[in-house]
Amino acid sequence: MKKTIFKRSASVLAIATIGATLVACHDTNGAKTYDNESTPLVLATQTPDGVFNPFFSTSAYDGEIAGTTQISMLGTDSEGGVKVGADQDTVVLDYSVETTDNRTDKADDKDFENYYTTYKFLIKNDLKFSNGSDITIKDVLFNMYVYLDPTYSGSTTMYSVDIQGLKAYRAQSFDEGEQKGMDEHFNQLASARLSNIRYLCTDKLNEDDAETLATTIADIERMKPLFKKELESDWNSATSSISSYDTTYKFTAAWQVFLWNYGYIGIKKQNDAVWTKETMGTECPEAIEWNGWDERGAQHADDKDYFINAIYEDKVGSTTLTTSNYKTELMNNDSLKSNIYSIVTYYGTASTLRSLLVAQATSDYYAETTKNGELVVKNISGITTYKTTDFAGVNATKTYDSEHDVLQIVINGVDPKAIWNFGFTVAPMYYYSTAEEIEKADPATDHYGVTFGSIDFMKQLQSKLVPVGGGAYMVTTKYGDASAVSKVADFFDSNIVYYERNPYFFQPAKIKYLRYKVISSNKLFDS
Repeated sequence: MKKTIFKRSASVLAIATIGATLVACHDTNGAKTYDNESTPLVLATQTPDGVFNPFFSTSAYDGEIAGTTQISMLGTDSEGGVKVGADQDTVVLDYSVETTDNRTDKADDKDFENYYTTYKFLIKNDLKFSNGSDITIKDVLFNMYVYLDPTYSGSTTMYSVDIQGLKAYRAQSFDEGEQKGMDEHFNQLASARLSNIRYLCTDKLNEDDAETLATTIADIERMKPLFKKELESDWNSATSSISSYDTTYKFTAAWQVFLWNYGYIGIKKQNDAVWTKETMGTECPEAIEWNGWDERGAQHADDKDYFINAIYEDKVGSTTLTTSNYKTELMNNDSLKSNIYSIVTYYGTASTLRSLLVAQATSDYYAETTKNGELVVKNISGITTYKTTDFAGVNATKTYDSEHDVLQIVINGVDPKAIWNFGFTVAPMYYYSTAEEIEKADPATDHYGVTFGSIDFMKQLQSKLVPVGGGAYMVTTKYGDASAVSKVADFFDSNIVYYERNPYFFQPAKIKYLRYKVISSNKLFDS
């Protein structure tokens, strides 16, 4: 099992932002000059994982890079409170929160079970995405229905808020008993499949059960690319945390931290005793047991893929397992069985695989129950919209010249933290949904741009790694051609992320070009 890796912190980005520098030009007298139309603003960041998707990014650095292209429903003021308004970079113009006492017996009741809270968000008109198309209530609802779909497996937890009608929608049942048992059922199915992998790796699985055997081998193959992603993420963490190992272990390269955390290099014994911390501080790297990796490391020091592939193949092999070859490739290899057992039990991959299996089980269930194309529960009853020219919000009671859409969300009880779950970024439905869903998207007919309970829909959404939105900036090529961006390599080139101002942003950025430059933590302040 790998050692605990020092996790990256978004605070480094905040520090880097403070130290942001403009590249200087010079006039004819040699004095530095700056031109907001040609001089890029350069910010430091650390190694991202490359998942620049607003729905599925997990690391702070991926989220920051994707988030630069996005616009949020709500903002934050200097005291940590909610901030919206015409002069704020938010989708919401104003909002209100009202708690209703729904008790029939007005006796002293402290648990709020008989209360409900209504949130109303007044949506701005004339906001646009970076392609010039309007940001509408359809886009707002699309984002919400993605986050609240039962097969969504990203990091956002809006579904934890007790929105009225959400349980019925996710379970596709009005029966409260079925609603409570649905999530538990899918989790049990996922747990059983993970257990079957462990049983196979410890010679306890009934191999005569052909269907279970085939599913288990297929699940091992599903695990492998997830493990590869974990290795890549851990390499990025190693790159960002070299300075944390410098004093104690005298490590100076990412590959050293990476191999240390995976146990491929360790500590020598001295007189049958492990080196002490005090000795380590003065004697490293003499105290390191390199196990032959010092020479390989020196030879491939800058080759990230070499180390990732070496560990990957050592842990899970290079052969695709099937029902035809598993006996010779897996069952006769105790080391491989032990590695796979550890990965699906102790590694981060286990949690990711579990989420995938839950989503798959959920998707399979709903594919069967909705095969006629109709949902039993067509919408989330606590999420509704209407139009108005009059709105009483926290900023003002005001009459507007034109109609505005209002998003209304009703939750059971009182939850002061719930509003922050509604501060999501509004990504464009035209880009992240499918042509079929976009064509029929209409809240009036209970179509929200999302294929309900479909893991295939979520996979296509997750595959879109070029971030698109309505934020202050849009990704572009190093040559300043935003229209030429179709893949990550077009805007993330040689460890630099390239942006250009979004000309449709409600207050276009004063600096036209923005860049994030990847710099490891031990070189950040020198840079």
